[in-house]
Amino acid sequence: MNARAEIGRRIAEARARAEGMTQEELGSRIGLSARGIQEIERDRSNPYRHVRAVAEATGVSVEWLLHGVEPEPKREADETLLRLLGSIDARLGRLEAEIDRLGRENR
Repeated sequence: MNARAEIGRRIAEARARAEGMTQEELGSRIGLSARGIQEIERDRSNPYRHVRAVAEATGVSVEWLLHGVEPEPKREADETLLRLLGSIDARLGRLEAEIDRLGRENR
């Protein structure tokens, strides 16, 4: 099965996951007719320009529609962000202490 056909199959599956959304309902949400959705699902029309809208309308990820896999969790990025925030907080604490010290010296 080619990539476009796979995307069409996943769009049909995404509709099913979205509480049995019909082709007409999906089409209405993304500005296509039910026939347009049917053409995409049957690999008779190019799905790529509608992938983001389909993902938003059905609650699946763009990555899943395109590749059949869910995006990796952003744990590593979150952990990096937490480390950076901790470092900023520590530096802010030292800066505040230095400001207090200088304020006491200038009184």
